[in-house]
Amino acid sequence: MMMRHVGWVDWIWAISKEPTFELFGNLAGHREVKCGEFFGHGGEVSSEVWRGVVEKHNSVITSVSPIVKGYMSSTSSEQQHAILAAALKLLAHGGPQALRVRDIATTAGCTTMAVYSRFGGKDGIVEAIYVDGFHRFTQALEEAVNGRPADQGEQLGMAYRMWALENPGSYQIMFTQAVPGFTPSPEATLMALGSFQVLVDTVQAQQGAGHLRQGDATQIAWAQWGMSHGLVMLELAGIQPTEEPVAAEAVYRDGLHAAARGFAPDQA
Repeated sequence: MMMRHVGWVDWIWAISKEPTFELFGNLAGHREVKCGEFFGHGGEVSSEVWRGVVEKHNSVITSVSPIVKGYMSSTSSEQQHAILAAALKLLAHGGPQALRVRDIATTAGCTTMAVYSRFGGKDGIVEAIYVDGFHRFTQALEEAVNGRPADQGEQLGMAYRMWALENPGSYQIMFTQAVPGFTPSPEATLMALGSFQVLVDTVQAQQGAGHLRQGDATQIAWAQWGMSHGLVMLELAGIQPTEEPVAAEAVYRDGLHAAARGFAPDQA
């Protein structure tokens, strides 16, 4: 039976409810989680829940899967890196549908057996792309903030769009069901949460500087993330409201400004 794609809300709910990582081996079949169960009464995200998620994210290094550990290890083989590089090359030129084990092996200059030995098959390669993508994505967001999150809200938003446009294949694997049947491991999904934490930290810094109204930083960050993701996905899909070309960057920047105004401090 094909496993369904497990979303971040599902994982966050599960992680917040379970005290250890022992649950992860059986999470593929866990029950459907209603959004209200995570967001709580009135649809509000709990900062207490999110703090627990972040603490587990920071300790996940001690409990990562072999695929994730292999990507993170400095001792990963040259062949492993060559296979990942080949997959990323095929992804960039042909999209997720180009990720066929035989083609990856040919591009990497190895046998299909080597691909299965190093990654266990196609899903292992896709997971490596997922982890690689979030690793580079998070780095790009952190570089945009540049140690001054209170002043870099717009730069962070623009870095989000730029990275997605430069890495459309990875972005689709990270945020959509681009590869049918692929479900990232719980360890990989937990690592991915680091990119959202950059946005939460930025919101908190902007609140402290008086640029954004007080309130749950996770709620505000979630809303801003949704605006960025929605416009980016429309742009990647080539969807626009008119037959005339749309200045996508200008529209996106207007969206960032509108979000900032919407969460601006209340006027006395």
